[in-house]
Formats: sequence, structure tokens, C-alpha cells
Amino acid sequence: DIFVRVFSKEYLATHMWLTLPMTKHCNINCASCNMFAPICKPECYTLEQVKKDLTIIKDIRIPLTKINITGGEPFLNPEIISVLKLIRETFPSTKIEFFTNAILADRLSDDELIELASCRAEFQITDYGIERDKLESVYAKFDHYNIDYRINYNDENKVFFKKSINFDGDTPAYEYINCQYYTFCMGPFLYNGKLYKCPLALNADNINNFFDKKLEVTSLDFLDINSVDTPDKIYDFWKSRLPMCRYCPRLTESVKWTRSKRTIDELI
Repeated sequence: DIFVRVFSKEYLATHMWLTLPMTKHCNINCASCNMFAPICKPECYTLEQVKKDLTIIKDIRIPLTKINITGGEPFLNPEIISVLKLIRETFPSTKIEFFTNAILADRLSDDELIELASCRAEFQITDYGIERDKLESVYAKFDHYNIDYRINYNDENKVFFKKSINFDGDTPAYEYINCQYYTFCMGPFLYNGKLYKCPLALNADNINNFFDKKLEVTSLDFLDINSVDTPDKIYDFWKSRLPMCRYCPRLTESVKWTRSKRTIDELI
């Protein structure tokens, strides 16, 4: 079943989704964050660029299963509500899931909450057991405005899966079939006109700058959507092994949630 999902264009044609990282930074900074947010410079996906990129995606006519809004922390993007409205206008019937810790949603005005509700997104809220007063306020406001949400990991045993990096770049080629982005995720990350298969390729520059490393991102490690005119090009990109895969050993370690110390041993 895994091989069918990974390599079949027919499967991807009916199960493909997109993930839009609205920021690269976060307000919580979790150890072993799979998006490497604690070491990323503050950066946002602008409304203007999102509009350009989604126009191309729509013109390609990919039958998207859903669109994921993620980060970093999406509510750090000052244009987030406008972006969400744009996504809903561009894809009126596509499912939208919005992944957030929701702490910053406490500062939204009533008018902004009304706009948020109109976008018909499902909010996946990760509760880390911090800022509980703000979260309780958010839950009450979401209930009041009939905003759909789910609360995840609201216990004291939250774990993250350590995203190890093999900086030597000699991971055996066959290991890529074990990558979670092949076996569980069925869609690329869209950011600033490019499609990426995983957060490592998306954020390699931040990793290199913060830890003085030399992860190499080649032109084969992303897909420029300005060069895409058929869904097949995206499907072919998604199901192929990329040069960046040589830096990724199979995930084997889970760690209890804590705040990041921004040290290299979080990634090795």
C-alpha cells in the first residue's frame, strides 16, 4: 500500500494536497521542530506572492484534496486573515486545515474573528500546556463565532520525533522510502514560487547559516512553479528521490516536548 501511494500518479491525482508555510519563525520554539522554526530568521509568505502562486496552481488544474496552512506559527504573519480569505476565494470547495498553537489568536478583534469564520477552515490547535489563559479565551471566542477547531496533544506526555540530519550526506539511497513525507504526506510545500518536498530542503539556508554547515540545495531539490504547466510535472517531482535525500537518515527517536535550546544535538 505504501509503494502504491508513493509511486502511483493515479493515487496522487486524487490525494494530492498543498502545504503553505505562512511563516518560518514561531513564538514557541519547540525542540526538534520538524520545520526547524527555532533557528529560522523571521520571514513571512506575503499576500502578494501567495496570490501569484495560487493563480498558477489553479491554472494547472490540480484536483487538490486539501490545503494546509502552517508555519512556524501562521498567526505571526500580519496578513494571515487576508491570505486565508484569498485561499478560500481561489478554492471555494477545497478543505483548508490551519495548524497553529493559537496563542496569538487571542489578540484578534471581533471583526477579524468574523472574517476568520467566513473562511470555513478547520483549525488544528496544538496545546502545549502553556499560556492557558489565552488559549481558554481563544476557545471561547472560536465557539462564539462557530469557528471549527480541534485540540491536539493537550496532555503532559507530548512527544516530537527527532528530525535527524546526516550532515555527511552519505545516507543510503534506499532510505528515502522510509521518509514520512513519502509514506504519510501527499503534497509538497509551496513557498515563494517554489515547491519543496520537505522542510529540510525548504529551510536548508537557515540551517547552514545558524550552524555554519554546508547542506547543498540543487535545482533538482525544488520545482519552480512558473515552469509547470501540467499536474504530471508535480507528480513526477513528488514521487522521485531528490539529491537532498542523502542528508536524511530514517527517523528513529522520539523526544518529550520541551523548549528548544537551539543546539546542534537537536538535529543529529
